[in-house]
Amino acid sequence: MDWTPTTLRAFREHLGKSQADFADLLGFSRYQSVSNLEAGRREITDTVKRLLDYMARDAGYGQDEKADVPDRLDAAAAELQGIARQLREERGQP
Repeated sequence: MDWTPTTLRAFREHLGKSQADFADLLGFSRYQSVSNLEAGRREITDTVKRLLDYMARDAGYGQDEKADVPDRLDAAAAELQGIARQLREERGQP
């Protein structure tokens, strides 16, 4: 997910959490850290983004058909590899 101050706030509100409660979830000692992130006064670090991604996935937040495209592509690729392997075996090729 593309984490911006706006998406961060929307996610927090979706969870029904106050800034203080959300700060606790993220491991921040002060709610002002969340306030600063939401206001764009503090950068959302890669570490926080990974944590937010995990939390969002766990909460089913922001999932739509696009979200499972990589999984579907991986499954399709595995299926095609299996078909190609069968064709090579039928033709006596390694």
